[in-house]
Amino acid sequence: LSVHTPDYRRFTEDEVHFLQAVANVLATANERQLAEEALRESEERYALAVRGSNEGLWDWNLKAETFYFSPRWKSMLGCQEDEIGDSPEEWFNRVHPEDLERVKSAIAAHLEGLTHHFEKEYRMLHKDQTYRWMLCRGMAIRDANDKAYRMAGSQTDITDRKVAEEHLIYDAFHDPLTGLPNRALFMERLSQAIARTRRQPEYLFAVLFLDLDRFKVVNDSLGHVIGDQLLIALAKRLQSSVASCLQASVCGSNTVARLGGDEFVILLEEIQDIDVVEAIAKSIQKDLRHPFNLDRHEVVVTASIGITLSAIEQRGSSGTYKTCPYPGDILRDADIALYQAKALGKARYEVFTTAMHTHAVARLQLENDLRQALARTEVKDRLQTKTVNSSGYSSLSRESASFSHSFLLHYQPIVCFMTGRITGFEALVRLSHPFRGLISPVDFIPIAEETGLIIPLGAWVLREACRQMRLWQQEFPDLAPLTISVNLSGRQFSKPNLVEQIQQILQETELPAPSLKLEITESVVMENAAAATASLEQLSNSGIQLSIDDFGTGYSSLSYLHRFPLNTLKIDRSFVSRMDAGENSEIVKTIVTLAHHLGLDVIAEGVETAAQMEQLRSLRCEAGQGFFFSKPLDSESARALIAAMPQW
Repeated sequence: LSVHTPDYRRFTEDEVHFLQAVANVLATANERQLAEEALRESEERYALAVRGSNEGLWDWNLKAETFYFSPRWKSMLGCQEDEIGDSPEEWFNRVHPEDLERVKSAIAAHLEGLTHHFEKEYRMLHKDQTYRWMLCRGMAIRDANDKAYRMAGSQTDITDRKVAEEHLIYDAFHDPLTGLPNRALFMERLSQAIARTRRQPEYLFAVLFLDLDRFKVVNDSLGHVIGDQLLIALAKRLQSSVASCLQASVCGSNTVARLGGDEFVILLEEIQDIDVVEAIAKSIQKDLRHPFNLDRHEVVVTASIGITLSAIEQRGSSGTYKTCPYPGDILRDADIALYQAKALGKARYEVFTTAMHTHAVARLQLENDLRQALARTEVKDRLQTKTVNSSGYSSLSRESASFSHSFLLHYQPIVCFMTGRITGFEALVRLSHPFRGLISPVDFIPIAEETGLIIPLGAWVLREACRQMRLWQQEFPDLAPLTISVNLSGRQFSKPNLVEQIQQILQETELPAPSLKLEITESVVMENAAAATASLEQLSNSGIQLSIDDFGTGYSSLSYLHRFPLNTLKIDRSFVSRMDAGENSEIVKTIVTLAHHLGLDVIAEGVETAAQMEQLRSLRCEAGQGFFFSKPLDSESARALIAAMPQW
């Protein structure tokens, strides 16, 4: 406050005191006005933030035992402003009974200072009498003695996320066609049963391995749609049959699962003896003899069943028992018994005995076949090198054909959804056996992985695939350069000289690096992320394209995969197979969108219908492969397909 007077006299002491008092009053009023304006602005910002936020806010006065619940907090539960009071019961009475104790314990721990903050996911009762998932966070405010006198926080409705997680978990452990537990869930429950036998030696269980007889005939004659309908109906009948049998016998729980194709397994727990299990097997076979009415078709099927017990009497011995300590052993023994049932005429069951050791002999024979085939491959490669040096590349193809009785490659086309044209192929290895015909990689790849034979086999596959693609590029120079996709196994990827080996193969075959796509599963790159990053960066810097195969079946972390120099993501066929029904459409859409945000192209596996192709195209998925376009073809058939230049 500044005061001026024209008089020459000084202010009196009383006048000075008066002016000071006036100045203090004015200053206080000014400060109060500024504080009120700041408070009003702060409250406006807070109100705007609350209205704009999707979170509900709460404030708990611990001394008065009263709550403040924001309008958004109340609306999350379907309530109006005046429908919820200010007592703690308004909150806790709505928490699901199964979650209440966890919530209260977490709050108590935080109030006692045992945790830095409170955070919990739980269910709350909505006004419509359904439960919604909530994520609640909060923090206590403490006095000078570190005692909490107030606690405030926020609450978010996470129901949609929880439902999506539950669907993903369900899909991971259930068969997409029948809804039955899949192999993963079955093996988990089998592991639990084995663990129980170790704790309770008197506890017995049995596994029934069931396979339809001549199911391929149904597929070939009536089509895969009817075949799928049969599997669905069969699953329901199996569940009903097993449930009926268990009601009439003294047994515990059971699990009916589908392993894949027409293979089903049944876990029977707390059985009394083998007689009960055999009675159930007979009942199942009897029930399956009744015709299935499928889309105006009457289908009659039979099934062969292999049975194994957790403790198996060695028939022909002196009553000793064999125990199976691992789930794989039990499933293997049931499979051996199933094979025996089929070999003895089908439509019957067999109980595994230790006399059925021929399977081990056959497995050893297959391992020997793999070694012999690899030896022939080495000879073939030497002859190919000589032929190239003396006769040119055209005779190279003829030399390769002479070794069709060992390893050979089939090629499945990859089709661009935008143009409808073939842009490349995936190389798939087969073993041509002189007596057994073409052996699927499902049968011999696990053995190759276990024995280490996958290393030389993988090198041969890579070299042969690159060689064949280079031949096609030379034969069809007017076409845009096709690409060849080759799978790398975990053991191959862990080799320290992998990059040098691949670069050498490209140099030998003269295939341009961008024409090669290496497919790696999620688990391979995640097991050793640091080493994987180094190898992938070297391969990428060489111009080689990199793809994550079977996405969605492993770690499924797009954000984590972004650390790697990848070009393509392949959506697993399990997600594509149910797009026609719309179940997985949103999941596939999300994967495609996120992949594009990360700069990745997307290829869909297992495309089997035109509808799936159109739906994937509408989702901006770049390409796909599957039986809708073509099954895997031998090299001559694949060449003919290239020459025909089909367009889908």
